[in-house]
Amino acid sequence: KLKTLGRAHNTQHALEAIKNASKIGYKHLSLDLIYGVQGDTKELLQSDIEQAFELPIDHISLYSLTIEEKTAFEKSPEMATEQLDLTQWLFDEISAKGFEQYEISNFGKYQSKHNIGYWEHKPYIGLGAGAVGFLDTVRLYPTTDIEAYIDAPLTIKEEHLNEAELLNEKLFLGFRSCVGIDQTLLSKPQRVQAQMLYDGRLLNFNNGRYFNPNFLLADEITLRIEGY
Repeated sequence: KLKTLGRAHNTQHALEAIKNASKIGYKHLSLDLIYGVQGDTKELLQSDIEQAFELPIDHISLYSLTIEEKTAFEKSPEMATEQLDLTQWLFDEISAKGFEQYEISNFGKYQSKHNIGYWEHKPYIGLGAGAVGFLDTVRLYPTTDIEAYIDAPLTIKEEHLNEAELLNEKLFLGFRSCVGIDQTLLSKPQRVQAQMLYDGRLLNFNNGRYFNPNFLLADEITLRIEGY
């Protein structure tokens, strides 16, 4: 699969890297599992999962292959196969191994502070060509051209987000993770929608926050609360 995806390393390289990292004392090790590649089956992915859990990892990130513009697979969209049932099956299999799903793509015996920071909509700094940053109401975009970045690293484009855009992001992020949404962020009509979703058992409510028990429905829930 790695060769098909054009990765420079192979499976053995990945296995050795994780084992070596454990030997030299790294406490938390994570592995990325890519699925949704043409030809993927439950049997093949089950083998991937079993191999992953034989390693000294305590965190795993699960990513479905998506085809983006200006990438090697742009002209081969058939390489990606979207299978919702396969996604749910993978969620269940990894959770059954004792790894808690704390956001739509991540499972572990602990929650990554790095990942949770994004879901809580906290500020973050982007260092390097194309590395996006975020502060208060502004998203910061340096150039993606490496040479241009080296010459002028402080040349940055700014995207200023208004109140509605910030709320939209908080909703999407909160409902895609265990972070949830504070009810005080919602307008009265939005609270009515959230309560209807709670009554329909599509949302949970605890200590003044709404939580989404099914991350696969995050986008639909957000749109419903926003009135779409």
